Amino acid sequence: MNDTPTLYFLKADDGMEGPYPLDTLRHRAILNRLNGDHQLATSREGPWIAADKLTDLELDWRVVDEEGGSRPLCHILALRSQVESGEVQPFWEIFHAPSGEDYQVVDALCSALLSQNRVLESKLQQLETAEEHPVPLSLSDTGGESDRDLRLSRDEALHESAKWKRLYEDEVGRNRDREQSLIQQVEELRVWQRKGSDKIRSLERRGEQLEELLRVPGEGSTVEDADRDLTTAYHELHLQLEHLMDSIHLRAGQLEEERERNRELSLQLNLERTAHHEALEEQHALQAETLDQLSKLEQGHTDLIRAYRELHDRFLHLRNQKERPVPSSETNEEAPSAPSSPPTKLDMM
Repeated sequence: MNDTPTLYFLKADDGMEGPYPLDTLRHRAILNRLNGDHQLATSREGPWIAADKLTDLELDWRVVDEEGGSRPLCHILALRSQVESGEVQPFWEIFHAPSGEDYQVVDALCSALLSQNRVLESKLQQLETAEEHPVPLSLSDTGGESDRDLRLSRDEALHESAKWKRLYEDEVGRNRDREQSLIQQVEELRVWQRKGSDKIRSLERRGEQLEELLRVPGEGSTVEDADRDLTTAYHELHLQLEHLMDSIHLRAGQLEEERERNRELSLQLNLERTAHHEALEEQHALQAETLDQLSKLEQGHTDLIRAYRELHDRFLHLRNQKERPVPSSETNEEAPSAPSSPPTKLDMM
């Protein structure tokens, strides 16, 4: 006989995992890590089946939100983490798929927590009984649990029982707070109902007074006269309204004309500003060109003066050489001096 447990591969949106034994899958379902949308198979090649088809996983509960949308089938104890994370609200409805019965999430969860707590208490009593009547050493050596394993199991059961008890007490506290909130809302609705009833009665009394006035007209007046007066007043108000609308249309037309004139002036101003900028740029360019030419003229004038001075120096040097006396070897007579020429403009300078 083969006692090897069946292993299952788990396929979800993020890939394939496993293989896992049935206890591990059940634990994942309790932790809200496995629901009816997952698929299981005993081999990697399949065939794959929906996880809710495996009855041992107890994926029998379906939550319906406020808008009527249903969620995947889940384990009843998975509701604890869903409620704690805010994924599921305690007042939503939940259906038991095998029986078709519907409950509120908070009621089904409290019932499941109480049932789980009773199972843990029963297990704890069994462990305490086993601790009071320990297994003989010979039996322990042949395959029974040791005292250390019993103490560990007992501590784990105590811890698990305290955890479920705390969760149950927290759930009861939340239900109590919600009950108080609902009671307060009911009281506020009753206050609004009383105010609405008073308002309705006041309006009814006002209607009765108006009906009485219509049934008993004043002295010298009838309902037709009152109706005629109301019609006249309505026509006068209608004429005043027409005059007012005509005035509004006239003012609107004047305003639109002023806006159009303003747009034309703005466009003209932009054109003039652009022309002014262009003229200013041309003036700056002309000024820069004039300064450049003036600089060139000044440089030419400086070069001309320098050349003139050099020419003048050369002229003086040549004249001095010409006026110097030349000694004669044939006669001792003094050579006649050259007639002096009149001073030139260069000498005067």
